[in-house]
Amino acid sequence: MRRVLMDARFKEVLQNFLPEFVVLFFPDIAAQLQWETLQFLDKETIAELGADTTQTSDIVASVQTSGGEAFTLVLLIEIQAKRSHKFPKRVFDYYYALGRRYNHSVLPLVLYLSPGAGGVTQESYRQEVLGIEFLHFRYLVVGLPDLPAEDWQKRSPLAAALSCKMKPIAEGRAQQKFSALLQIARSGYGDYRKLLLADLLERFLPLADQEEAAYNQLRTRVQSQEVEQMISIYEERGIEKGRVEGIRAMLLRLGTRKFGEPSKSILARLAAIRETPRLEALTERIFDAQSWDGLLSE
Repeated sequence: MRRVLMDARFKEVLQNFLPEFVVLFFPDIAAQLQWETLQFLDKETIAELGADTTQTSDIVASVQTSGGEAFTLVLLIEIQAKRSHKFPKRVFDYYYALGRRYNHSVLPLVLYLSPGAGGVTQESYRQEVLGIEFLHFRYLVVGLPDLPAEDWQKRSPLAAALSCKMKPIAEGRAQQKFSALLQIARSGYGDYRKLLLADLLERFLPLADQEEAAYNQLRTRVQSQEVEQMISIYEERGIEKGRVEGIRAMLLRLGTRKFGEPSKSILARLAAIRETPRLEALTERIFDAQSWDGLLSE
């Protein structure tokens, strides 16, 4: 359950901050792209081509280079605690399927939310026959847990939010959270984008009781109007509406893949569910349910 929700939260943030993500970790690549041409693509057709992406969340987009060449950018989000030796092949299968589907060059990026990748780097997939290497496929990698927040947090508001999965700063997690929220609050973004970033910190940078006390002392001592206003909006309104819609959309995607297109009555029943705990419970049940009716039955 936690994996599914983490998957959804990071995917929602990165769909809203994809250019900022590439600028942050791959500035040389970002400088060659015309971000005004960015379009997110429908990934449902990829399943028809045989790419096994069921264990990986993804963001697929089309963007043009400064020279006018169109290509597909795919960002895979891998959050399993234990890294699978099969994952590089899944990246290659997805790369190959996207190339066939859109007839574009493909830029594969992977975001790891579990440790072991080594930070910002490259990984590869090889195929050999009788000792002869016929394929050497490489893809770009960002392993958040292997990056020190000390070096990255202040680079951008997105980096501040993503620091929730990085190595903590020397001053401690309370200072890290407050500094990150302050940077987000002063970013100049609208409320929705600010709250998306703040939500990552609230969910994935939990504080122990002692750390929570230190964090509240920082809030009292610094008295940042921007942070207090943002926290007030988050606590009073949060992004509950967006969260409900996001979980419902995820249910629809997963359910459609497993059960087929929902009927109008099923859509109406889903739309009538507005409580986050109920939607989260359905997300957990979907793996055992055999039909839409079975999923939604009490």
